[in-house]
Amino acid sequence: AITPSPRCWKVSGHGSENVTTAIRDSCNYFFYDVGYKLATRSDVYNEQEGLNTLYQYADMYGLSEKSGVEITEYNPEVSNTDPVRSAIGQGSNSYTTVQLARYVATIANGGTCYNLTLLDKVTDSQGNATKEFEPQVRNVIDIPQNYWNAMRTGMRQVVENKKYFADVAVHVAGKTGTAEQSKSRPSHALFICYAPYETPEIAIATRIPFGYSSDYAAQLTRDVIKYYYGLAEEDELELMKGYNLLTYKPVIYAANVAEDDLADDGASNTMVQKVKEFAAKEGSEVFALCAQIEQEIAELDDDEKMEFLQELGVKESGLEKLIKASYSLLGLMSFLTAGEDETRAWTIKIGTKAPQAAGKIHTDFE
Repeated sequence: AITPSPRCWKVSGHGSENVTTAIRDSCNYFFYDVGYKLATRSDVYNEQEGLNTLYQYADMYGLSEKSGVEITEYNPEVSNTDPVRSAIGQGSNSYTTVQLARYVATIANGGTCYNLTLLDKVTDSQGNATKEFEPQVRNVIDIPQNYWNAMRTGMRQVVENKKYFADVAVHVAGKTGTAEQSKSRPSHALFICYAPYETPEIAIATRIPFGYSSDYAAQLTRDVIKYYYGLAEEDELELMKGYNLLTYKPVIYAANVAEDDLADDGASNTMVQKVKEFAAKEGSEVFALCAQIEQEIAELDDDEKMEFLQELGVKESGLEKLIKASYSLLGLMSFLTAGEDETRAWTIKIGTKAPQAAGKIHTDFE
């Protein structure tokens, strides 16, 4: 017997379950039983045998290693205690969000686990690809098709039971979850999914740190999917801004060019022109700078800097270009106040009325 005895979130249990319905219902008892059976050899429960078996399955889905992305990533931890509870994700299991994304992508595509990459290609100054990047196949899981069907159907039924997905035209399959890190703080909210259910194109893992309920992570993911597939209404697009998604933020492209390309702002540089063509499609601004020059003029005083730029045939530094482009992108402007002791600039939104602008100086003026 396992002491203390593990319990399901639904104390009365869910009745008779199979893999599909147990995923749909998040039935702890069903997967506790799976963990127990994986640890049982010749009718004898062996904890280490169970943990070894769970590790083998975790490794099949890439959960024993980093995902491959070219940024800092924590090492995953496959649980090393209590295979019964570990079978539902408890124990000492610990994974990054991108590792969970690789895991659900493996389910979505039918068993091909990839080493991921964030990069597309590296090009030279003329736009010629010098190196291209593709996700590399790590391993392929060979199990019967009906196993995949059982898992995917259960995940689809999870989403079908969420009313807030009812108006999403793209069918989604997913699984909610909560990860407890500390008894003194709320659990992390988790949701993994893929879409479309019938012919998967994207896989998503969403984590809201200390987010209380997995439904919050699922609702956020729903909004991301609607945005991705162009299904969001105007008011929903406004709501998306509050999520601070990187793909929803306005962009400025700074092209690092050679000194000789500065005078015409990169107009004669083929690569800069390609960046401008790409940026024009999304309404973004591009400006050219030379990082080497910026480093040199950072050490000069204002007069020396102006003389140096004039010799290059350049009117303003890359930093000044960036400031102007940023103000334009964000719809900002500055107004000046002058007194006996100082002249000061104040930043406001373009179109701000005088009383509200004065409020930037002191709230009593507004």
